[in-house]
Amino acid sequence: MSVVLGIDIGGTHVRLGLVSKTYELFNFIQLKTASVFQTENALTDLHQMISDYLNEHGTDQEVIAISIGFPSTIDKSGHVVLSTPNIASLQQVNVVEGLAERLKLPVYINRDVNYLMLFDIHEQELDTSGVLLGLYFGTGIGNVIFIAGQPLRGKNGVAAELGHIPVLGKTSLCTCGSIGCLENYASGRYLVSLAEQELKGIDVSEIFATYGDHLKVVEFIENMAITIALEVTLLDPECILLGGGILQMEGFPKGLLESRIKARLRKPYPSDTLEVIYAKEGQENGVIGASIYAHQREGER
Repeated sequence: MSVVLGIDIGGTHVRLGLVSKTYELFNFIQLKTASVFQTENALTDLHQMISDYLNEHGTDQEVIAISIGFPSTIDKSGHVVLSTPNIASLQQVNVVEGLAERLKLPVYINRDVNYLMLFDIHEQELDTSGVLLGLYFGTGIGNVIFIAGQPLRGKNGVAAELGHIPVLGKTSLCTCGSIGCLENYASGRYLVSLAEQELKGIDVSEIFATYGDHLKVVEFIENMAITIALEVTLLDPECILLGGGILQMEGFPKGLLESRIKARLRKPYPSDTLEVIYAKEGQENGVIGASIYAHQREGER
């Protein structure tokens, strides 16, 4: 059986699995990101992880390609990881050429959020012919803008970095090197800090279930709503898809978020007609999405 090795690299976890042409997943595993990137040479670390996985799980299938989603800025050629705020060694690395030479297989890379979006488009049969927005709130803020069936890439391949839009009057330093970015106030990193510093050190996963009515938690939901409303106002999409680990946390107030988004939108449009869809929950989504992309590309060869 022909399979693609799909890899989803996040700020906290790395997920791997083999996926068939019918998008059936096999041998799914999850690793800590910090346990994978232990040296200053990201290519060596990636090659070691992939080799170890294939030696254990890939012997019974024909692996035809590797597809990796990164929490990173990817250059327009789709070969180079330009910058990764949360993984120090993943800066200016030509992953495609470096791994293809070592593994003797086609290698595809993309932003991790693009692969998550591909999974959701496939799973929920979403129409991408107009404007479709995907916003994923996890360690950072992932964003995809689909226009007429294609993700917006921009001149340098760095379009749709919604989390790094600056907030008026804010000056906190962001991991991207800028100051006052939305991601500093509406992402998992902020929630971790909030849990540690102001909520008696509870586990971040308990925030909404335990402190859902806390002023700082309600303010966080408002910050998420502002982030989403900003892009909806700019692009007037057919619908928005919301996902990511934060929205999957116990007690997350989806109703409050939707009401605050609409409160921040222009009236009556797009406020009255905005359609909100939620991503399917699943740790394996990015792995399958990565493989969907690779199978499509391999079919074009």
